[in-house]
Amino acid sequence: MKFTQPLPTVTDHVRRFCISCQTETVTMIGSTPPYTWSCSRCNTVCDRVLSFGMNTILSKSSDDTLWHESVAVFVFNDDRKILCFERTEYPIGKLTIPAGHAENDKSLEASALMELEEEVGIADVALSLIDSEPLHESCGWGIDDHLWHVYRTSVPSSTTVVLNDEGVNPMWLTAEEILLRNPVFGLEHFTRKHLDLFH
Repeated sequence: MKFTQPLPTVTDHVRRFCISCQTETVTMIGSTPPYTWSCSRCNTVCDRVLSFGMNTILSKSSDDTLWHESVAVFVFNDDRKILCFERTEYPIGKLTIPAGHAENDKSLEASALMELEEEVGIADVALSLIDSEPLHESCGWGIDDHLWHVYRTSVPSSTTVVLNDEGVNPMWLTAEEILLRNPVFGLEHFTRKHLDLFH
């Protein structure tokens, strides 16, 4: 996503811009997922908007492309299966793992640990970085490019998983099962790239 104007100043709230005309003229339709947005300037209705704020790491390259820095965690159980769940927010219904945007006031690892605890209720684990790679993948915040930092951890198969409102249907899957179940692009990419971790 290219954004030709200067990055907006954000203090204590999120500023939202239309993904089509890039003006701050959008309102949310409804109050529960799946979210949709309407622009009063160009009359576009979209399932995502350009969002600035919430302490996320956002940069703009010399060609005006917006980038998020993001983290994800492969959580393995005793059977070498990965913890996955289905998203309730954009992209709705896609299979994912604990992941989210890195935050300005946290290290990448601390951001990953925060996402892990917030999204699936797993805390107090050790993480190891397995990959960092830029990918063209869209998110609900209207950004289409992300620099991903991917971690791994292991937990006992008896670990209790508690999903927040961003996901439903937690499941433990093999790499082959992940690839057959409509994963988000990043999950598919890193699963294929790191198949050796599953065996």
